[in-house]
Amino acid sequence: MRSNVPPPWEDDAYPAANGHQDSVPPYHDPRPYAPQGQPYRDPWLTGGWFARLLDDGASDAEQQESTALNRRWPIIVILLIQAALSVRFFRANSSSPAEDSYLWAGYLDLGHHAQASQIAGLDAPFSGSPSIYPRVGALAAEFGGLAGARALSLVFMLIATAALYGVTRRLWSSTAPAVFATALFGWLGSVQVLGALATNDAMSLALLAVAAWIGVRTATLRVAARLPLLVVAAALLLLANATEYISLLFDPIVIAVLCLASWRARGWGTALVSGVVATVATAALVFGVHKVRFAALTSPAGDTPAARILLADGRWTGLLAVLAVAAAIAITWRQRDAVTALLAWVLAGAAFASALLQARLHTTVGLALYQDAGFAAWFASAAAGWLLAYLFVPDRRRLGRGIAILAVLVSAGIGVVTSVPQYLDWPDSNPATAELAQFVRPDGKYLAEDYYQYAFALRRSISSSQWSDTSSFDYRVPGTRRLLRNDSAYAAAIKDAYFTVIALDFQETLGTDGAIERDIKKYGDYRIAATIPFTTSAVSGQYRIWVPAEK
Repeated sequence: MRSNVPPPWEDDAYPAANGHQDSVPPYHDPRPYAPQGQPYRDPWLTGGWFARLLDDGASDAEQQESTALNRRWPIIVILLIQAALSVRFFRANSSSPAEDSYLWAGYLDLGHHAQASQIAGLDAPFSGSPSIYPRVGALAAEFGGLAGARALSLVFMLIATAALYGVTRRLWSSTAPAVFATALFGWLGSVQVLGALATNDAMSLALLAVAAWIGVRTATLRVAARLPLLVVAAALLLLANATEYISLLFDPIVIAVLCLASWRARGWGTALVSGVVATVATAALVFGVHKVRFAALTSPAGDTPAARILLADGRWTGLLAVLAVAAAIAITWRQRDAVTALLAWVLAGAAFASALLQARLHTTVGLALYQDAGFAAWFASAAAGWLLAYLFVPDRRRLGRGIAILAVLVSAGIGVVTSVPQYLDWPDSNPATAELAQFVRPDGKYLAEDYYQYAFALRRSISSSQWSDTSSFDYRVPGTRRLLRNDSAYAAAIKDAYFTVIALDFQETLGTDGAIERDIKKYGDYRIAATIPFTTSAVSGQYRIWVPAEK
């Protein structure tokens, strides 16, 4: 049985229990249950509505074991459902363009198949450092293929959900809000997709979540343990920022949450020290290690109207944002405690951080925006969980409990519906890859639009030096010193039958693809080997593969 005496490195967060009433502000119980000052038994810890199911006449020892299991089964069930929602996508589509880029860069880096300067040249499409996640993802893919890399992302997302459980439970001093928060977050559409894509977002979010959990955990620790852990949290924030640049937006929110948690537990002096240490350590690491590109938060990324971006984000996470704001309002009215109310508003405000930034940058509405919504949802879920637990308390009518359960189910349903088109946002390149593999030669030269979609799958057969793409191309005419570039280079290479295979899908470089197709028809040295149709959630098209004509 757990002792009521806190360990030597930790003070109880409840002033009345540790005898330091004069050193901390008056305690306001943040739990969404029972009036202040009345004894309370958390139904999720003691059986509550499920007590009759657990009361089977067992011995005291057996009942204690059953109670321990009951404490854990909700989060276990939530994590299992979250895993199932992501696993259903593992083989629903081929690797996405982002997955192709990260895994190919990681393969080149780990295997020393290219020089550092060449790998750095692949940095353009990345939203994070090419020296962090690509290595991790490629290592997982070496052992488990694409499914293995995607499974690693699922593990990262499960860690993020588990960290949310721990943070919410400590912020609100109860298990019920933590259960509702993890259900809202774990079953969100963005989370389902993040757990099924081998990209840097899942790793970054997991690191951010663990940093937040460590920060909140330090609120009840003594100085000797608190300060080193705050530095660890800052290091994790740096790693999260370098892994995915957009996560830098949430560093101030993490620091604000840990400061407010410390203020509630030990007073404003401790909060000030914790905030200064965390801020200085994070800033020193972020600015000292040049791995974070601040331009990712300031440079316009598109020309999409801001209203369209906000509307799309509202469809995906609007319900969660409404619940978070309603929770902040309810906490402000019910708690009458400025620190707790401010904490709730910080969490609720985070729900809009990502959408407002993307609206400012006019980011294209698509998969990347959908994934970024998961970062904001992590914080908003902690506030929304309080509200649903408040509706689920014993003295509420069944209507309140029904609303709480319905909100979780509706949020999950929206996630299931909206995640499917996002996962079909790119063409299935598997048939084209299989067709292209038939023409592999040791000394072949391969021209492909976005060749990353084939490169990683064919890495054992085709080296990086054998690939050319449709974004740029240089060609030296045989027997001369004349160096041609782009359109003229493609035309001369096609005239000389330089390429072993030409594969186009008429998506990213439509103008260049059209010019290449006209050159193929003009010189007549290539024949069409395959035409493979594809359909995405937005368009239909076809892969066209040419090989040299037989003479």
